[in-house]
Amino acid sequence: MTEAGPDSKEEEMSLKDKGNEFFKAGNYLKAAALYTQAIKLDPSNPTLYSNRAAAFLHLVKLNKALADAETAKKLNPQWEKV
Repeated sequence: MTEAGPDSKEEEMSLKDKGNEFFKAGNYLKAAALYTQAIKLDPSNPTLYSNRAAAFLHLVKLNKALADAETAKKLNPQWEKV
């Protein structure tokens, strides 16, 4: 697992925010790609998996959406969005 230093944490948030913008604009493929990049920086962040699951749902990639939802739930068992 990669250690997320201050710079990578900042980059992760930037990627997440950009992904959110694309998601809101309806560009779910680009949003999912940005969330994937952010996940590579911090694979322990359940929010990123939840966001990517939502993007996959819009892209009708149901198996991928379910896998991400399950990962988010595993990382944070009290996760309410899943």
